[in-house]
Formats: sequence, C-alpha cells, structure tokens
Amino acid sequence: MLSKSKFILAQQCYKSFWLEFNNYKKTNVIDESAKDRLNAGNDVGEEAKNLFPNGIDIEYHKADYQKMCELTSKAIDSGKTTIYEASFLEKGVFIRVDIMNKTSKGWDVYEVKSSSNLRSYHKEDASLQWYVLQAVKGLKLNDAYVVTLNNKYQKDGDINPTALFTKHLLTDYVKSNQFEIENQLEDIKLVSISNNEPEIIIGPQCKKP
Repeated sequence: MLSKSKFILAQQCYKSFWLEFNNYKKTNVIDESAKDRLNAGNDVGEEAKNLFPNGIDIEYHKADYQKMCELTSKAIDSGKTTIYEASFLEKGVFIRVDIMNKTSKGWDVYEVKSSSNLRSYHKEDASLQWYVLQAVKGLKLNDAYVVTLNNKYQKDGDINPTALFTKHLLTDYVKSNQFEIENQLEDIKLVSISNNEPEIIIGPQCKKP
C-alpha cells in the first residue's frame, strides 16, 4: 500500500522512497527545529478547520487504515457535511484529506499547507487526492483546493480564518493531471517491489523540497 506522503517522497527521490518503503533505519535524526516545523504545521491544520467549523474529525488509528476508512464512510452516510482528516483507501493508495466540505454540487476538497506560497508538489498532492477520491463509489466531487497562509494577514483581536488563509482553486489542474498521476503511480509501484536499491547519487533532490 502507498500513502500520500510516500508518493510525494518518491517524486522527490526514488532512492529515499525505496529506503523508507523497505523500513531502513533513518540515519538523520529529527532535530528540534524540524520538530518545531511539524508542530507548527499541525497548529496551522487545526486553525484551518475554522474555515468550516463544527465538522467531524476522523480519529487517527495507527496502521488501522480500514478503521479510519470505515469511520469516514459512516460520517458520510450519516449526513455529515464537513469532515476533517477523511480517510480513503482506493487503488492501493491511502489518503487522509485535511478538510472535505459538501456543497449542493458535490464535495469540495481542501489540502492545508503551512507554507505562504503554492508550490508544485502541493499541486501534485492535490492531484493524487483527486485520483483516489474519484474511485470512491458514490462520492460526488466538486472542486479541489490547496490552502496556504496569507503572510500579509495582521491579527486584530480574534483570528479571522478567512483572512489568515488563501484558497487556491486547482480543479482544472488536478483533472488535467490524472493521466500523469496514474503513470507516476505505476513507476513508483515498480520501484517499491524492486529488490535493488535505486542507484541515485546525492544531489539537489536531497534538500528540495
């Protein structure tokens, strides 16, 4: 099974992906600054929920992907219109969607980033989500967004989530990118089942993104 994070890692470097997929011990220990960035990202994700308040949160169950998918399906079937961390497993790919909000036209999908800029791998992230969600039986999709921080926002009193965040509409892009996503997944799956570590030397891909 392939996760969204491993898909993004494979786009960056097949060797790094292969090592992680095969559970090789990491040689670079996460430092305090990296932990701080992760915590900041979690804080941003929590704040973004206020764009669509009063939704239902799908609890994380480590390694129990089916459980998270079942909780998501139950939330949809019960009529919930806003779901945080909605979980789906289709075509061998598992994703958790930061925010899903149902409209009269279908579900809008939001991927939240702690960056102040829309980056290319954010768009690939959203494209993979669309690829998986299209395969979910009975799920009608409407639009796809990536949400980033507005670095010009100045807090005055309570945080205004609409002003704090910028929504980037990417529906046309993710739809046009589906063929490429499918091809990439095929290549990544071939790497994952290979017994040989990819021969890739250290280079710019090690640090970017």
